[in-house]
Amino acid sequence: MDAPNTHAAYVQAWLRPLAMPSIKVLPHEAPAAAPAPGEVLRDLIHGNPVTAEAALEGIRERYLRLSTPQLDLFAVPAEARILDRLVWQLKSAKQSFCLGDFVGCISLAGMVAEMTMIFLFDLAADALDLSSLSPEDREFLSCRTYEELDQRQRIKRLRKLGIISQTVADTANRIRCGRREYLHVLSKDLANLEQDAESTYADAVSMVRVATGISVGEGGAAVIPELLRHYLTRTRCVSAGTGG
Repeated sequence: MDAPNTHAAYVQAWLRPLAMPSIKVLPHEAPAAAPAPGEVLRDLIHGNPVTAEAALEGIRERYLRLSTPQLDLFAVPAEARILDRLVWQLKSAKQSFCLGDFVGCISLAGMVAEMTMIFLFDLAADALDLSSLSPEDREFLSCRTYEELDQRQRIKRLRKLGIISQTVADTANRIRCGRREYLHVLSKDLANLEQDAESTYADAVSMVRVATGISVGEGGAAVIPELLRHYLTRTRCVSAGTGG
């Protein structure tokens, strides 16, 4: 018989890290018939706050930080692709931040930025006079290959075509670089994760506003950017005479 191991080793462990105890812990046990809402809320918050009240206060505090006038979208077109691919995903990023899921917020904000670039390409391809463009740009917009590009190439192309300003290009690149670090670099320091998630969300809001924002003009009339108005007219979300 082998001699007993006299050099015992110990390791700190987090048991059942994927479980939501408010519903059930063990895979084979019966789930709670009526889980307490406050306890479910605790399970949903990253960091598992001590009490349900603390969980709720954390959500409230983080929500208010992302609900300033600068981060508000006054109105967006009620068009399926705009809502499903841009606006609701941006709202999901905000919800992730409120729940303390800061990497999730950065990931979703990055996706929104990519979808915004593709959407802007679509707007340009539909509305621009292609005959005024170089053969290279005309072929590029006609074949819709921009969905296959990486985000850096999309930003460069949109800037070259004059569809986005340098400010928007810088914002998109900032989101792209931050998202890459948090999602693809294992050694990334997480010390500034919360602050980076907040600023990435703010950048994503500004991009969606550029692509889909409707403002209020003189006399309360809706002001719709030219490329967007052309798209909404084609998709029958606005009459040809609407906008300023």
